[in-house]
Amino acid sequence: MLRHTFGISLFENTLYWSDWIKKGIFSASKFGGRKEDIQVHREGLQYVYCVEVYSSRRQIGANLCKQNNGGCEQLCLMKNSNSRRCACSMGFSLGKDQTSCDAINNFLLYATSKAIYGTSIDFKDSTSAMNPIAGMSNINSIDFFYNSSWIFYSDDRKRNIGRVNRDGTRKMIIISTGLRRPQGIAVDWVGMNLYWTDSGTDLIEVSRLNGSSRHVIISSGLSEPRSIVVHPGRGLLYWSDWSPPRIERSSMDGSFRQVLVWGSKIRRPSGLTIDYDQDIVYWVDLRRDSIWNMDLNGGNQKKLVSRLKQPLGLSVFGELLYWADRNKNIIQSAYKTNGTNIKQKTLLTKPRDVQVFSSERQSTGGVCEANGGCADLCLAISSKRKRCACSLGSLSSDKRSCLSTSNFIILAKTTEIKFNSLVPGKTSSQKEITDVTPVMRRQLDFDFDSETIFFTSPPAIKAVKIDGSGLRNVTLDVINPGGIAVDWVAKHVYWTEIAFSTINRVHFNGSSFKVALKQGINHPRALAIIPCEKKIYWIEWGRRPCIKSAWFNGMFVSDLITGSLVYPYGLTIDYMEEKIYWTDERIIQSAYLNGTNRQTITSSIRPALALTVFGEFIYWIDWHSTVMRANKYNGGNPVRMSYEVASGLPLDINVYAKERQDCKLIIVYASP
Repeated sequence: MLRHTFGISLFENTLYWSDWIKKGIFSASKFGGRKEDIQVHREGLQYVYCVEVYSSRRQIGANLCKQNNGGCEQLCLMKNSNSRRCACSMGFSLGKDQTSCDAINNFLLYATSKAIYGTSIDFKDSTSAMNPIAGMSNINSIDFFYNSSWIFYSDDRKRNIGRVNRDGTRKMIIISTGLRRPQGIAVDWVGMNLYWTDSGTDLIEVSRLNGSSRHVIISSGLSEPRSIVVHPGRGLLYWSDWSPPRIERSSMDGSFRQVLVWGSKIRRPSGLTIDYDQDIVYWVDLRRDSIWNMDLNGGNQKKLVSRLKQPLGLSVFGELLYWADRNKNIIQSAYKTNGTNIKQKTLLTKPRDVQVFSSERQSTGGVCEANGGCADLCLAISSKRKRCACSLGSLSSDKRSCLSTSNFIILAKTTEIKFNSLVPGKTSSQKEITDVTPVMRRQLDFDFDSETIFFTSPPAIKAVKIDGSGLRNVTLDVINPGGIAVDWVAKHVYWTEIAFSTINRVHFNGSSFKVALKQGINHPRALAIIPCEKKIYWIEWGRRPCIKSAWFNGMFVSDLITGSLVYPYGLTIDYMEEKIYWTDERIIQSAYLNGTNRQTITSSIRPALALTVFGEFIYWIDWHSTVMRANKYNGGNPVRMSYEVASGLPLDINVYAKERQDCKLIIVYASP
C-alpha cells in the first residue's frame, strides 16, 4: 500500500517511486499487480524528492537540433518534428541570418549586494539585458572590460574580487588573499590592468585582469579609500576617501599625487565617473545627497543635482548621467551638462552601483596598448609616457624587463648555508655551502660588493664567498650571539651578545673589535642596521620585550616598540618604505622607523623565527621548516616558497640583492 509517494519515474515496463513514510525507493509493473509484487530497492532513506532511471535507452531518437546544434549559435528550439528555430539568451538578439546572436552593445549594468543585473538603457523598456549573476555576498563596486565581455566586482564580506562573463559563464575569483574591505574597482582597458581600493588595508593596488602581477601603487596617506576610476588615455587615476573627505588624483603608477577636492565642499564622496569625451570628472556626495563635477585638474567645481535620497554608483554615457538610488530602488538619469530632465527606472531590488556597458566607454589607443613593451605591468603616467613595473624582482636597466635571476634567498641552516630562488617552487643555481660547523643557532648577513656572506658560528663569526670559497674566521670573540648585521658602507660586522647585553663590532678583516653599545641594553636578540644613516635597531628580551634604536656611536638610545610583545624573534628594515618589520610568535608587524604607525601585517602564521623584506614582499621562516612569502603591506597572497625538510632547520633568512645595499636608493638623514 502506498503511504506518501513523492518522486516517480518510468522505464520501459517498470514504474519507480520514493515513499517518505516508508523511507525507501520501490518499483512495480506499470500494468499493475499485487502488493506482494512491489520490489524494495533501498530502505532507510530520508525524504527522497526525485527518482530517475539513468539509461541511454531513455534518450533515443533524433531531431533537427541534434547535429551541430541545428546550426544555431546559442539555442536551438524545435517547433515541430520538421522545423526548428534559433534563439538567443538574455543580452543578445538574433542576427539577420536567423542563426547567429548579436550582443546588445549598450545597456545598464547594475549591482545589488548579492547579484549583478543588466537592463535596457531605455527607461521605457523593462527588458532584461542579461541573465542575473548571483552568488555574491556584499558587492561594493562593479566595472567591465568590453572586448572580452568580462564583468568585475568587489565583495567586501567575502573579501575577494571576482570576474564573470556577461553571459554568466566562467565565473572566478581573481583576488582572494590580502583583502580586508575591498571597495572601488576600475578597469584599465588599454593596459589590461585592474585597480582597486581597500578601506581595510588602506591601500590602492593594481594587477593584471586575471589577478596576476599584483602591485601596490599607493600605500600611505589613505584612511578610508572608496571609489576609484581611471583615465587610460591621460594616464590618470582618481579616487575618493572618507577620512578626511576628499578626492585625489595621481598618475596611474601612483606618482604625481595631489588632492583636488577637500574641506567644506565635500562630505562623503561615494561614486566617481569620467566623461572621456569631455574630460570631466563627476562624483556623488552621499552625505550631501548631490552630484558634482569638475575638470581633470580639479577646477570648475560645481553642483549638478541636489536633494537626492541615497545616491551611490555613477556612470556617464552620451548626453546623460546615470546613478543608482538605493533608498528608492531606482536608477535615475539627467543631462550631464546641467543636471536637468531627471528621469527614473524602477527596479525590484536596491542598486549599489551602476555602469553603462558599452564599447563607446572604452575607446582604444594609449601608451600601454600591447602592454607598452613591458615585461610585467605597464602603468601610464601621461598621454605620452608610461612606466613599466615589476610585481616580483626589480626593473632592469632597459626599464622594460624584470630582474630576478641575480637575486636570491639565503638561508642559514643548522648544518649549511642554502640558496633558494625568489620564484616559488624553483631552485636556485647557487650551490649550497656545506663546509660549516653544525650549530643550533645561526644568523647571517651579506656584503653584496664583495660577494661575501657573514654568519655566526660560535665561538666565531665566519665569512665565505657566495660560491663557497674563502671560508675564514672574522673574529673568535663570540659567546652567545643573538643577531648579526653588516655595515656595507664602513665594512663592519655588528652582532648582539645575549649574555653580556652588548652590541659589538668588528671590521671585515677582523681588526678594530669594539663594544659599540652597552648602556641601556638588556639581553639583545635580533639586529638590523641602516649604514647610510648610521642607525642601529635591535630586539630585547630583558625585563620586558621591546624594540630599541640608537646611533652607531651609542647615543640616543630610544624605546620604539614597548607594549604587546610576547616573544619577538626576527627583525628587518624596509629601506625604501622606511619601516621596521618584526615577528612575534604568530604575528608579523611593522612600524615607521620612529616606532609610530604600528600595524599588524598578518596574524595567522605559524610561529616565525626570522624575516626579511624585498620589493613588494616579506619573506620568513617558521618552526615547521617552511619558507614563506606574502605581500608586505597586508600579508596578502601568502605563498610557500619551499619546505626545508633536509639538512637541518632553517634559522635565518635574507635576500641577496644589490637593491638591499645601495645608499642611492635610500633616504639618508644626517646623524647628530
